[in-house]
Amino acid sequence: MTRGRRPKAVGRSLRVWDASADAYDRFEMKWHYYSRVGEKLVGALPLRPDSTVLELACGTGACTTLLVERVLRGRITAVDQSSEMLEAARRNSTHVGRRLTFREGGVGQVLRALAKRQRMFDFVVCNSAFWQFPEVESLPREIHGVMKRGGFLGFNLPFWFHSRREHLQYRRTVDGVLMRNGIEPREFWSKRLPVDYPKLLTDSGFVVVKDARYHVTMRKQESLEWRRIPAFRRRWGTFQGLPRSVASDVRKELEARRRRRPEDRALVSNWRLILAEAR
Repeated sequence: MTRGRRPKAVGRSLRVWDASADAYDRFEMKWHYYSRVGEKLVGALPLRPDSTVLELACGTGACTTLLVERVLRGRITAVDQSSEMLEAARRNSTHVGRRLTFREGGVGQVLRALAKRQRMFDFVVCNSAFWQFPEVESLPREIHGVMKRGGFLGFNLPFWFHSRREHLQYRRTVDGVLMRNGIEPREFWSKRLPVDYPKLLTDSGFVVVKDARYHVTMRKQESLEWRRIPAFRRRWGTFQGLPRSVASDVRKELEARRRRRPEDRALVSNWRLILAEAR
């Protein structure tokens, strides 16, 4: 696919994901973390053997494999912007061809190209990536444009904190670094309001039929290895807008707090599952 000029932030994130592909794939092969995260999502979808499915941000193919196991006669189109991630996904799949197609490109770019055809997908699925898309505010409407009426959009979102206490501890840590650097915390947080996904979906022609929480256990060693993946080690999107030195200080403080956890403590990775029907 021919690429046009990309915004700097998008190009930077693409380079990070390309550089992360091998480490990401090794991590997933060892721990199967994203497969475990995706199992609840795929299990909630009323898939049929002959369904047509579009998977957004397929990565190295963890959720793709789950879909292939359910869609035995239909077609799956798996999309990712990273050529290196897609190369790993192809290696990991034995079904490329008639049932499974991989397509390289940004999600918005691919959706706009697909919208020129007839509505073709029964399901659109995104495992562990929906909140990262730069065009998230317009994305549901573009997804709606490629779906059959009565089709389902399913995605999951990380629910970062296990309790109010943990959330407050996180805020105090970040606020302390900001104030030491002369930055007003209230102004910083005001620019990071959460997206109202149910409203966004309703305004785009969907009806939300499921909005639930679930969790996946993650061992301490698993968590440490996850943080060695370049995309997550750099945390390139978390503190955008801060001076680089301040963002680095925040990350160091948070990492020091994480390392104080007991070595054998199992972590709980919390997720929100959203399923919406296209009308």
